[in-house]
Amino acid sequence: MQWISPALRISPGRLLQAVVGAALLASALAAPAAEVKVTGTLRVDQPSAQVSRQLFCQFAEHLGTGI
Repeated sequence: MQWISPALRISPGRLLQAVVGAALLASALAAPAAEVKVTGTLRVDQPSAQVSRQLFCQFAEHLGTGI
């Protein structure tokens, strides 16, 4: 195996992976985030579908073990 530097012991392939990974990470962090506008409407005067009690209890049971 050919090493770039005997002291660092980094192969050329690993060095390329590290450089490309660092460049991708730097470009992702430097890119400005696009502003997203989200709107929603909550209609409390209109009835909606009812959620079954049994279904809700299953979620509550899993919540206790997931935290």
